[in-house]
Amino acid sequence: MFEKIKGLMDMKKEIEDLTSALDETKKALSSFKDEFTSVKKEMDEIKTNQKEFLKCLKEDKETIKNTKEDLKNSVYDFNLLKNKLQNQLVEKFEEELKKELNLNLEKLKKEADNYNLLKTNVDAVLIKTKGIASEIDKLVEVSKTLKKEDFELTQYHRELLKADHEKLELLHRIDVLEKLIAKLRREHP
Repeated sequence: MFEKIKGLMDMKKEIEDLTSALDETKKALSSFKDEFTSVKKEMDEIKTNQKEFLKCLKEDKETIKNTKEDLKNSVYDFNLLKNKLQNQLVEKFEEELKKELNLNLEKLKKEADNYNLLKTNVDAVLIKTKGIASEIDKLVEVSKTLKKEDFELTQYHRELLKADHEKLELLHRIDVLEKLIAKLRREHP
């Protein structure tokens, strides 16, 4: 019987230990319950925030989509405008270049005509000069055969002065024409 009492006492102690462990488990469970409630509350807040974020993201997605379309349209319009302006600029440049070329071509034709006219005049002057030179040569030949008394004749003297003056005038004209021809050649190689 003593053993039964001892067994009962041991059993009571074990029951008390179990009760104490059960109380501690209850406390821990209560603590876990509070933590679980807190975590659940936080999860609900996260879920609510996530829903709001998704809603904002959907709204932003539409805005971004619309902005993207507007940007595409603007870039397309800009490219069209750029091409149009490029074409207009090229056409205007070609038109201005054509005008300038035609103007310069007309000037060049006029200068070529002037050059040809001057060349004809110079050729005529050269022919006259050669004729005068041959006349002067004849006069020189005649003057060699003249006597001293013939030199004193005023009429021949006047003719010589006149011929000499014409020769100088023609040489001066030839010089001016040669300079003009040289200038024209330099300007239009």
